[in-house]
Amino acid sequence: MDHLPVYVAIGMIMLSVGFGIHTIMQQTARAPNVSVKKSRRGTIPEVEEPETVTRDSERFLSKSWFRQLAHVQDFDREEVMPDPIRGDAYAASDKGKARAVTLKDVGVDPKVQ
Repeated sequence: MDHLPVYVAIGMIMLSVGFGIHTIMQQTARAPNVSVKKSRRGTIPEVEEPETVTRDSERFLSKSWFRQLAHVQDFDREEVMPDPIRGDAYAASDKGKARAVTLKDVGVDPKVQ
């Protein structure tokens, strides 16, 4: 019983370290704007590989604890006017999500020079 404050402090430190490690992993391993491959660093992946960037960005949004926690806390928010641009990212089904319009859809091939 004498060491209870020490255990609580160690637990809080471990929790904050865990949050930090998760944030580092989220921002380096899952972020769609981070390129680990050397061949992708000098390119604009949104133009050359739009399907990959779209898939990576969906994974980035769906794997974030902090975004999900903010969504839970945002549930009781009372708006004067609805905000159609911000929307509810977690309430929308996969069928209702808009597909990214790429240059290939318009008829332009960015790889041809």
